[in-house]
Formats: sequence, C-alpha cells, structure tokens
Amino acid sequence: MEIVNSHEALLVRNSDLAQCSFDDVKMKGSTFININLGNASFIDVNLSNVSIKNANLTGMKINAAKAPLFCFDDVNMQGSSFTNINLGNATFKDVDLTNVSIKESNLTGMMINDVLVSELIRVYEERLK
Repeated sequence: MEIVNSHEALLVRNSDLAQCSFDDVKMKGSTFININLGNASFIDVNLSNVSIKNANLTGMKINAAKAPLFCFDDVNMQGSSFTNINLGNATFKDVDLTNVSIKESNLTGMMINDVLVSELIRVYEERLK
C-alpha cells in the first residue's frame, strides 16, 4: 500500500505493517491499535501526538524523528532502536527496560521513580573514586 501527499491523521487497527518503511512522513495525531510494526522503519518523521496501543514493535527503528506527546501503551519494543529522537516530556510507566542502553544522550531533568538520573550518576561516580 502506498499513501502519497496525505495530510490526514491515520487510524490504523488490527493490521500487520511489519517491515514497512515510513520515510519523511508527517503522522501527527495518528493512532495505531492492535498492530504489528515489527522491524518497521521510521526515518525523518513527525510523530507528534501519535498513539500506539497493543502493538508489536520488536526491531523497530526510529531515526531523526520529532516525537513530542508520543504515547506507547502495551507495546513490545525488544531490539528497537531510537536515534536522534526528541522525547522531551515523555513518560514511561509500567515498562520493561531490561538490557536497555542509553548512550550519548541529554539526560537533563530525567527522573526514574522521582529521582534525578543526574544525581544517581553523580553518586555512582563519587563511589568509584
């Protein structure tokens, strides 16, 4: 399926979009429910106010995206990759972060269980001395 020059928010339900590629797309306000986006690729996309619920996102790759107010609810993101993404003011609740790696990132104001991550790192580094 190909959608070209559409300016409408999408509502996608009960669909298999595994391995699909979304490139230079404005998806603002779109909703994905009960969907398979495994190994899908999002490159240079606007994901503002996008909601993804009950979804398989394993192996998904997001690169150079705007994602304010992006909502993930009941999703599996094992093996996913996020590069050059702005997740400012995002909230993660009831998530499995097993083996998650965060590198070369701005952690200003980031909190885990109401504790500033920068403070956790500072205390950790002091103990290493």
